[in-house]
This record gives sequence, structure tokens and C-alpha cells, in this order.
Amino acid sequence: MPIISDDIFKALNIGIEKESLRVLNGEISKIPHKTELFGSPLTNQFITTDFSESQMEFVTPPFKTFSETLGFLESIHQNVSTKINDEILWPLSMPPFIDTDSNIPIAYYGESELAVFKRVYRQGLSNRYGRQMQAISGIHYNFSIDDNALIHLSKYQGNLDRNMRDNIYLGAIRNIARFNWLLLYLFGASPFVSRSILGTKKDGFEKLDHHTLFLPYATSLRMSDIGYQNSKQRDLRISLNTIEEYIGQLKTATNSISNEFSQIKDKEGFDISQLSPNVLQIEDEYYSPSRPKSSYISDDRMLKKLEHHGVSYIELRSIDLDPFEPCGIGPSKLLFLELFLIHCIKKDSPKLDEYLTKEIVENDSLVAKEGRRPGLTISRNHKQILMKDWGMEILDEMEELISESNPKKDSYIASLKELKNQLINPSLTPSAQVFNKVKESSFSYEEFGANLGKLHKNYHLNLFDNRSHNEKIIQEEVDRSKISLDKINNASEESFREYMRNYFSD
Repeated sequence: MPIISDDIFKALNIGIEKESLRVLNGEISKIPHKTELFGSPLTNQFITTDFSESQMEFVTPPFKTFSETLGFLESIHQNVSTKINDEILWPLSMPPFIDTDSNIPIAYYGESELAVFKRVYRQGLSNRYGRQMQAISGIHYNFSIDDNALIHLSKYQGNLDRNMRDNIYLGAIRNIARFNWLLLYLFGASPFVSRSILGTKKDGFEKLDHHTLFLPYATSLRMSDIGYQNSKQRDLRISLNTIEEYIGQLKTATNSISNEFSQIKDKEGFDISQLSPNVLQIEDEYYSPSRPKSSYISDDRMLKKLEHHGVSYIELRSIDLDPFEPCGIGPSKLLFLELFLIHCIKKDSPKLDEYLTKEIVENDSLVAKEGRRPGLTISRNHKQILMKDWGMEILDEMEELISESNPKKDSYIASLKELKNQLINPSLTPSAQVFNKVKESSFSYEEFGANLGKLHKNYHLNLFDNRSHNEKIIQEEVDRSKISLDKINNASEESFREYMRNYFSD
């Protein structure tokens, strides 16, 4: 693969979304998300909640360098750590033991139509998949390249138009799908799972203690069929070949009634049990390793924004929290992701047929559950290949992208070397590090997570505040979000049913 211009690396836009459970005394905290401290989760663009009231989500704006992005994420952690008293942010993707779903409070956003919409959607997720799966946390990595640089990475010439951009990003997403197994191997850090999440799916699992089970060679149970890649969506295949097919098939899924989900009746007296009885309530419910996103600012649903404004960036969603990094991800892995995404954009990306799509799903499942098994083979275009050999090929191709004059050359090379060593020696992977540290210690999974969470909290509390500019922006957003919430509440005139009709209208 040819060397690319150093200017490409100056045209990157990098953002991170990081989910973390608030935990108190080893259990998910029952303390509500405090609007007076964190702002409104409905309107704060940096500090919000995900599925649960106890599941915080930190969102950075896009920056030109990973160090700026990581610095802002660190500032959010610092801000929050000063406000959560005895709670910690759980550092692992898989939650601590939760005996019942009722111990996972659904996020509350207020009483406006938008707030109720978000809550009903989460109620639907709870009724469809159970709350424990929704309490699984991870990193979302948002990536784009300025148009004037993106065109030089592609086969196109001239000025970049919307159709070109859509095709380039969809091609990259197809390549991400092809190589996602590599991310599960290198980033996976979830070999343990709570007995309560598994339910009856315990075949092949071994027992750590009364609450926790494991697979000895697992990399990312979060991204396996017991986590986000839920078996209820196993037959849902959304095309990545064109943006039109992607939008059309997701619309079909959100408009087609599900026999299973139409049987759902609310069990807790909530007025509405789900947004609809359809295969998907909204497109957000579709779990995929990456997806095209639009940055166009409006209240429209994402499919409508993609349809009218095109793809703005890629959201990569298959990154486990790294429990050994205070922010859940560190500089070396962020450097790797820059190169990986550029590689996925640059490399030819043939369209995916039904067989190749099935192959991708099977590779992901195999590596998620058995990625560290010695001699593991996966499928590449109908043929078996050693996972390690294919991984080395990809990393070698990524290294070829870096010019001698690239100012971050040494850092990129060091990151690739670290990850090549993980391919050679599986014991160096995050999943093996988690597995071995828990297995070889006298600590339970919950104690292991709590100890790391306390270490990270102390790190952020004692962090020298050299980013006062970030802190000012974060605190201003807390204050602004409260004002925005008041405006939304005061402006609300339509009924929830009217809001629903408008949201789903074409």
C-alpha cells in the first residue's frame, strides 16, 4: 500500500464517546444523575446518560489530534470525579454482578416530549433484551477526514461531492466490518461475564466464583452473542453497499412488525412499553460494529439526516473499555485507530454479498469468544487463514502508509510494534491481562474493578489542572444545558403522540 501524504494526518477529526457505570460499594449506584452538578442529560453535549440513570456517557467534540481529544476526555473525568463523592466510574465494559433488572434504573430526562421519547425507547430496550445487556459499556470512536484530504485517499478526482463522500465512508465501513475481528483481539478486555447476564446460555463457560463466569480464550464477550451482538438481531442484515440500501433496509426494519415484540406488555405500570412493536423501534437499536453518521444539527432522526445531508463521519463502536487506562483508552490505541481508519478508507473495498457478510459475523463471533486460542484460524474469502498471519498482514499494510517525514512516525511505529507483539504473544492483550490478574489474585471480579476504579478516580482527583480552558468549556456547558432544558420544557405544546408522528414522518 503506497505512502500517503503527511497532510492527510493534519486533516483528521477525532471524537470519543465513553460510557461508564457509576458504582457505589461494588454495586450500580441508585443515586440519580444530578442535574445541578452535571447539567441536564437531555441537553448537555459533553456529560449525559446512556441507557441507565447510573450509566454516564462522556462525549468530546471532534479535535484535529488524538491528544486534544484525550485531553478533553480527561478533563470531563476530572470534572465528574470531583462531584460523585464515594462513587467510582466502573472501569470495565462488563458490569459488576446485578441480581435483578430492577436494580438498573432507566435514565430519566424530564417530562418534555423528547424526554419521554428517550425514556420509552429505553423501556422498549428493557422489555426486548433485558436491562443487564444495556448496562454493558464501551468506547465509541468518531472519525472523519476533511473533504480536501479525503478526495486524495480515494479513487475519485476533482471536487468531492456528497455521493462521493457517502461512497468513500461506506467503503471504509465495509472494510471495518472485514477487519473488526482484529479490533476485538487487540482491544477486547471482557473475558468475564456476570452469571446474571448469561441467563441460560452457560454452555462452555467456566466458573470464577458464585457470580462470575468466563471463557478461557475470550477477548470481548461484550461484542459476542451474549453482549451487543444479541441473538435477537442475528437474522437482521443491513446492507453496507450503498447509503440508499443502508437507509432503506433500516427503514424497513423500523416499519415492520415483529411477532415477538408485539407480545410485549408493560410489567411495571409504565404508560407505554416501547415506541413500537416493530423489528427496531428506531435505527439506534441496530447493533453494529460501526455505522455512518451525520453531524447535521437538527431534531430529525438519523436516517432522515443521512438521507438529506449524507454521511459526515464514521462511528466505530466495537472498542471495549481498557480498565488499565484512566479514561478507558490510551494514546497508543488512539494512534493505532487513526492509522486503522485511514487504512480502511484507502484500501479497496468490494461490496459484500450474503456469504461474505456471514463470514464477517462468524469471524467476529469466533475471535470474541476464542481469540486467544493458540493456532486459531478464521475465514478470508472462503479460505481458512491463521488469525495471527492475517493480523500481521494488516498491520504491515498500515505501517506502509507512514512516510519518513511524518512528524508522528516514531509514535505510529511504536504503537504498531506494541500491537504486533500482542499478535505474537496473546498474553500481552488487554483481555489476557484482565483474565490473568483476576485469576491469579484473591480478588473477585467486583473487587478487581472497584480497586481499579478507585485508582483511576484518585488519578483524576490529583491531576494537575493544566487544562483550565477545557474545564471552563465543560462548566459553561453544564450551565447552558440547564437553560436549554427550561426552554424545551416551556416550549413544549404538542402531545407525545404528535411528537411520535412528526419524528417518524418522511
